[in-house]
Amino acid sequence: EVSEPEHIYFEEGIQQTILVEKGRIRFLESDCRDKICVKAGWLTKAGDKAVCIPSKTIIKINGESQQTDSIAF
Repeated sequence: EVSEPEHIYFEEGIQQTILVEKGRIRFLESDCRDKICVKAGWLTKAGDKAVCIPSKTIIKINGESQQTDSIAF
């Protein structure tokens, strides 16, 4: 479980920053053209996902209920 905000940086290919906080995750920045992944905003519920097709990066919240039990990236 995340207790403090954490930034995940991808510096090869399309540069991106993913921000993880308790109970939520998002693409914070991306060098892709349209930035649809950034515009997706915070993912907070099981099944929520955001995709950056140019970088082939997917972030998704796994679980069966509204309460977050894990975050995969």
